[in-house]
Formats: sequence, structure tokens, C-alpha cells
Amino acid sequence: MSGAAGRIAALYRYPVKAMAAEPVEAATLDWFGIRGDRRYAFVRSEDPGGFPWLTIRQVRDLTRYRPRCPGDDPEGAPPLVRTPDGRELAVTDPALADELAAAHGRPVWLLRDRRGLFDAFPVSVLSVQAVAAIGELAGRALEPRRFRPTVVVDAPGGGPFPEEAWVGRTLALGDGDDAPLVRVDLRDRRCMVVTVDPDTGERDPAVLRAVVEHRESCAAVYGSVVRPGTVRVGAPLRVVG
Repeated sequence: MSGAAGRIAALYRYPVKAMAAEPVEAATLDWFGIRGDRRYAFVRSEDPGGFPWLTIRQVRDLTRYRPRCPGDDPEGAPPLVRTPDGRELAVTDPALADELAAAHGRPVWLLRDRRGLFDAFPVSVLSVQAVAAIGELAGRALEPRRFRPTVVVDAPGGGPFPEEAWVGRTLALGDGDDAPLVRVDLRDRRCMVVTVDPDTGERDPAVLRAVVEHRESCAAVYGSVVRPGTVRVGAPLRVVG
């Protein structure tokens, strides 16, 4: 079964886990997600549990650190990070680790992983319809980046949460028989990260409360890459399996 479900409205990669999104017009989708996505992360040296990453749970202003992948290959040179005060540092610069450690109050160190440091799956798909619906429940306009998706889609006609109907299905991200394919595996269960405004770092508990009370704590869906390829903003999104 196949059919047009909508179009790709935006693409994001996150060169450094938990930092701001880098918007892109086109990206290579490999087996380990979008090239350059979450290949670096800062690790809490004294973490007592099983989730060692430094995130906006510990340092709210991480969302105001804006990384970008320099050059043509997003997995070539290390990302550059613009700090909230306007400096641009290489992610490998010890000054950046020192600054984040000071904000956290404990030591941190930088980790690189070519397969990507994902919490669960390498692709997150979110519709503009879902963002609008959650915003209505929360009583405020919301930005898709608050939910940290990789692929944002516009799927009119599919209801307020069209992506949830795709769980267990396969999506083609583009035209043609060689378009990249993503299998939608499950709904994305959210945490307090969605309370943080991606531009200001301010927290709004009403957003998570709306997701918990009305959406079983879920917003967006997770997916796995079935066939790599190039994804572009504006390309059609089709249900093909």
C-alpha cells in the first residue's frame, strides 16, 4: 500500500547531544541517522546512574549553545559551537568543557561516537499538526525544536497527530524508487526536556503536563533507517509499506 502523506517541512541535526539544533535544507540519511547527528556528547564524570550525558536537565542553557558542522562533510572536522555570549569554539576546545563543567558544578568530558549517541532510535519524526495540537492543549504557541525532532513533516488531512498512525509502517522520504526509507517503530515517550524553550532556556511545565495528561506522555515517533539516501526539505513523504 502506498500514498502521499505530506511533505518534509524541516530537517534538523544535533552535532552535539543536548545542544541546539542545526537546521539543514538537505542531509544524507545513513544507517546511523542523519550524518553528523549527535556524534558528540559531554559526559558527566561523576554520574552515579546509567544515563551519563550532560543534558538540559543539569544545565538548562545547553539549548543556547549552537553547534554547526563546518565544511561539506558533517562528520569531517569537529563541530564549532557558538556560546551564549557569542564566542565560537571548537567542540574539542578544553575551554568549552571547562565552561560546561563550571555550569554543572562537576567535571565533564567529551565523547565522540561515529554511530551517534541516541537515547533510543536514530530518527525522530514530528508533524507540525502535533506541535499545534500540543500548543493548544498547553495554551501557548510552540516551536517544533522544543521536541528535538530530526524530521518535521506537514501532513494535512491526517488529524492532529498523523505520525502516530504510521507506527509499524514504512515511509519514503522523497520521490522515486530510490528514496530513503524509514520504518516507524514506536511513539516517543517524553520527559522534562520538552518544558525548555529552545531559544531562551526558560522552562514551562504546562507543555509536559499537556503531553502527559492528554497523549500518554508521548509526542513524535521514533524510526529506523531501512534504506539510506538524501533527504530534502520540501520533498514528499509517502507511506509505502
